[in-house]
Amino acid sequence: MDLVKALLGAVNENAKDLIQFLLNAGFRDEEAAYAMWSDINFQQGSINVYAEPTYGWTPKDGEAREQDIVLGEKFLERIKARAA
Repeated sequence: MDLVKALLGAVNENAKDLIQFLLNAGFRDEEAAYAMWSDINFQQGSINVYAEPTYGWTPKDGEAREQDIVLGEKFLERIKARAA
């Protein structure tokens, strides 16, 4: 955790949000690269992986994950502010 704190202390707000997203979502690199705001369910506080046909991308198995990934409350508040 000390490494994460040091990294977050050395970067700008955009990079902090990206790092927190990667830590909270646990997505593979391409899943993170093609994640969209619409993939986040702000009411449930979760995110899922969906195909992005606009970009010609599909998840590893070709389908959305069966279970949503629950996002931490603190992170969810930060990402809601960023979306606004």
